[in-house]
Amino acid sequence: MVEAFRMSLATMLAIIVSASLVTSMRTQQTVDLESVLRAAYHESGAVTESKAALLGLEEPVSFLSVGDRNASSLLVVLLHGMAFTASTWKFVGTLDALANAGIPAVALDLHGYSGQYASASVRKSLLRQFLQAIGWSQPVVVVAASMGGTVGAPFVLQAPHVQAVAGYVSVSALLSGVGVSHSNVPALLVWGDQDSPNSNKAIAHENMFTTHQKVVLPDAPHPCYLKWPKAFNALLVAFAAGPQAGVTQADQALLAEAGVPALKVHAAASGSARGRAVKASQEL
Repeated sequence: MVEAFRMSLATMLAIIVSASLVTSMRTQQTVDLESVLRAAYHESGAVTESKAALLGLEEPVSFLSVGDRNASSLLVVLLHGMAFTASTWKFVGTLDALANAGIPAVALDLHGYSGQYASASVRKSLLRQFLQAIGWSQPVVVVAASMGGTVGAPFVLQAPHVQAVAGYVSVSALLSGVGVSHSNVPALLVWGDQDSPNSNKAIAHENMFTTHQKVVLPDAPHPCYLKWPKAFNALLVAFAAGPQAGVTQADQALLAEAGVPALKVHAAASGSARGRAVKASQEL
């Protein structure tokens, strides 16, 4: 009996050690992927840095932005994960891709969700206050990666803000503090196949968003956009711009390379320059 217990304990320890090694390897993979993207990034001059003072916060919110918000009726809001910063969206090329498509965007820098961002109540109202601070009251597409869901999901799913949400992109995002059972907001649910695309969290997202499309990127970790940056950016642009904008041949090739199926769900409204230009040409 004692021997059986020892064998059982040894097995448990082996499983724990193995799991720790896998986690460590995946963490290092993530660090390596971001480092490569950071080193390869070339400044386009399109990305600017700004700050917005919010009521109740000691420090202003830092954010990166691209595009002319005055010339658009749609804004993409990017929320990074815990281990990253707003600059991650720059090095991945997301901000530049949106700018090139004529879609203005902002990427908030939330400092590891610590300090003034550690409070769940602060995160719950943060996006609403931020948009008010920058003077934006028109529709948004919210992109939340991992911990970014604690800021994005409450805004997307809670009235009276829901009517101002054109779409939601969850990249393995947390789904907490929402207080509703379902939503009609169009959603793009993006996962890496090395993450947990069939987990309870994934199922909860699928049940929450009645109009959604799930995309699983191959050989990709939790921050799957690091493995497939160009395909992820092409996917986001296509979702935000809407079906009337179409997908360029170059983006189609990128999506095909990543095994991404045809996009069937799009943001509810498109005020991008690209979307307006295509719509206008169709009406001629």
